[in-house]
Amino acid sequence: MTIYEANRKIKEKENELKYLNEAKQLAFESTQPKAMKVNEVSVQSSHKIETYTRLDYSIDEIEPKIELLEKELNLLKEYVNNYYEILKQYEPEVALIIRLREEHGMSWEKISEVTNYSERSCRYKFDEYKKGGKTLWMVKY
Repeated sequence: MTIYEANRKIKEKENELKYLNEAKQLAFESTQPKAMKVNEVSVQSSHKIETYTRLDYSIDEIEPKIELLEKELNLLKEYVNNYYEILKQYEPEVALIIRLREEHGMSWEKISEVTNYSERSCRYKFDEYKKGGKTLWMVKY
């Protein structure tokens, strides 16, 4: 998975988490007693109790989804943080090539224009990074 994809998934999951938290809050609020209107007569009926029970159950369904989303978000954020920690080990020029390719999906032609390296050199440095190789010119001392 590229960092671009990871960041996109983080945004999607944060959006979904926001939605579920708002749905949970709405479900909770609908179970709370409301002020009685002047023209209403307070009557205990099984229908109202049943409605509250049904809404409480939907909250119970939402909470595990929220917990799972939070765990997935934490894993994705840890993945991204590890990526940046790994990039700190490389020379700034190599890290720039990696970031332009992985985060922004730039073409080799554009990367070579930005970095003033040949396309072939940019590809080679990126391929070495992908293979996990750390040659002397890549590692920062």
